[in-house]
Amino acid sequence: MNEVIENIKALHRKFWSFGLENALQAQFASAPGTGEPPPPSMDMTLSPDQILQKNLCGIEASRRVHDDRIPSCWVNYGPAFLPALAGAIFDYDRNTSWAHPNAPEDIRDLHIGLFSREIPLWKDYEKKFIAVQKLNRDWMTGICDMVGPFDILAGLIGAERLCYEMIDSPVEIARLAGEAVKFWLDVYDTQFSLLEDKSGTTDCFGLFCPGRGARWSEDFMSLVSAELYRGFIFDCDCRIASNLDCSYLHVHSVAIDKIPSILKNERLSGIEISNDPNGPSLERIIEAGIHACSSRKALMLSNWSKKIPVGDFNNILAEIPNDGLIVTHEAFE
Repeated sequence: MNEVIENIKALHRKFWSFGLENALQAQFASAPGTGEPPPPSMDMTLSPDQILQKNLCGIEASRRVHDDRIPSCWVNYGPAFLPALAGAIFDYDRNTSWAHPNAPEDIRDLHIGLFSREIPLWKDYEKKFIAVQKLNRDWMTGICDMVGPFDILAGLIGAERLCYEMIDSPVEIARLAGEAVKFWLDVYDTQFSLLEDKSGTTDCFGLFCPGRGARWSEDFMSLVSAELYRGFIFDCDCRIASNLDCSYLHVHSVAIDKIPSILKNERLSGIEISNDPNGPSLERIIEAGIHACSSRKALMLSNWSKKIPVGDFNNILAEIPNDGLIVTHEAFE
């Protein structure tokens, strides 16, 4: 592994241990145009060589701007990958993947079985992952998009129906949540076993997580109350975090009312809060970020597809403790 990677690993270890002198930052950058159509974001139709070249172009672009994230190559099957492995119907286009529900009419008849490496979609992914990792000798190789247990259930059952079933069939949903956690951990263990470099992990969010580390998304929490989060999802997050050395949770800004509960997860290392378009005010997000830092959770504040004024960026750095903070952003307004 090259010196750049080792230096960034050391920097990210300081981030997780609240040892930074200044906050990390990263600017989203696009690869320069070549006159050819850009490659698809999804990798289902690409060869390992094509996947590697796409990733290398992205790394080259990110290294031309201020980017403290770790350069990596990964195989992208999108957010529907884990739901599909669990039994949802998999669909995709150039830009993303999505799951179609595939649950029986009676929720009592739904079961999430044990993960198997013989699932055709996983076999296709694993073959490409191993090939890309073998080709990629300069940068880290990142793991797949590990969406959380309730995002798996939402893909398998349907988000709207899952909301109803949490009220109408709480015992069955609690059972399925436990099965989804077990399935998640099995997929993670398999993915981790394939890594040649087991000093830590990274993914598309670009943080190096030392040891057995992961970021997972639980976008479904945005659709339910804080009470339902505490009653159903919180325990899943705790179980995942307790099986990892380093972990953080992706939280959309519309779900910041869940942050007080999320912060009670003692084994969780950090959170990522997305400053989404049309979401809560930056002031509310900063307040949530301060709460996270005061609870000794490392914080990634992401401005996805949202340009922020330089003044707002400086306010973030001025108001939130910098010792365990990374801020990502589009080009400034």
